[in-house]
Amino acid sequence: MRPRVNVTFINPAAGLGGAERCLLDMIRATRRADPQFSASAILLDTGPLLDELNRLDVPTEVAQLPRSLSAAGDSGARSSAELVALAAKLIGGAAGLVDVLARIRRIIDRNRPVIVHSNGFKTHLLTRLIVPRGSAAVCHMHDFVGSRTIVSSLLSEGVSPEAYFIANSRAVADDVRRVVANPSRVSVVYNAIDVDAFIPANIDAGWLDRAAGIHPPPAHAVRVGLVATYALWKGQDVFIRAVSRLPARVREAARFYIVGGPIYQTAGSQWSVGALRNMARQCGVERDIGFVPFQSDAVSVMQSLDVVVHASTQPEPFGRTIVEAMACGKAVIVAQAGGAAELFTTGLHALGIKPGDVEALALAMTSLIDHPKLRHALGAAARPHAVTEYGLPRLGEQIYSIYSTLAAAKRG
Repeated sequence: MRPRVNVTFINPAAGLGGAERCLLDMIRATRRADPQFSASAILLDTGPLLDELNRLDVPTEVAQLPRSLSAAGDSGARSSAELVALAAKLIGGAAGLVDVLARIRRIIDRNRPVIVHSNGFKTHLLTRLIVPRGSAAVCHMHDFVGSRTIVSSLLSEGVSPEAYFIANSRAVADDVRRVVANPSRVSVVYNAIDVDAFIPANIDAGWLDRAAGIHPPPAHAVRVGLVATYALWKGQDVFIRAVSRLPARVREAARFYIVGGPIYQTAGSQWSVGALRNMARQCGVERDIGFVPFQSDAVSVMQSLDVVVHASTQPEPFGRTIVEAMACGKAVIVAQAGGAAELFTTGLHALGIKPGDVEALALAMTSLIDHPKLRHALGAAARPHAVTEYGLPRLGEQIYSIYSTLAAAKRG
């Protein structure tokens, strides 16, 4: 008989980015691994994540972070002046933070969790203040910290040395171990997806054009899409420039899509759709690219595309869209760095290119648009690989093992 594990998740954002989807998958997967698993959640903002948690019958409360803090982040700070401005925001929100911390502690004390699972940088930095002595703190690392000036310096101070870290790839784990006080308390647990939902299927892809407000392409056109949030490093600019480098005959045989939107509040870290449209106009490809707003139904997006492009210009911590596309049997082009490079064998499950290499991306897209047999071969190999390596059962067992080990240590 497995011991009952009670976990309170705390997440700083309420959009539906990769970290938030991972949180939802962890809850589903751990419930499958242990039907007695008990989950509750605290969000520091309101948004679509709250609705998704409610659908999973996860009791969720909101402790609204002051706007000056929810919009603060060091990813957009590139100079001393910007860091000073960021510090001013943090100081300005400090008074409101005291009230938020008190509310979080009241919720946690009421829930009495054996595990408090933090799912974002801002909440990691609060764990020393909000996790009671009788609970274990888990910090889930979805990103690199070494290059984050403020976070890397505060992480060891804000997080208890007893905290346990989960990293979503070997690359992230190696990065985290260089920063935290106790490197031995870092484990790698790859993200997972529901491979029973992300399946190969022939669906009417015309909805993409309607969502983008454009005319449908010619029959049998190859649909090529980049699916990502509008973070500056996700490579929408690389994608647009690569489309502009394609021969006219290749562009005429395909339709290109940028699917996503700005979902986080951190200032200075995201594209606007206006800036991307203007870039496409300047590159002469505004008629070739459709801009599809963020879609909560990621399955339909992947099933509607023939080729999925991952074009991140910085090393990707994991690369959820890569796995989702592979599970749907799609041909994928991957900027091969960081955790993304760990997800596939290039030439077998996907095509790997150097991050930020516009010419390499253009050549890879040309190859897949011109050669349907190559598209189909990559997709056929990708599906079983994704099912084996990135399905929910594996995630549930790994997460439950960590939870039960930490819980036993606290109870013992």
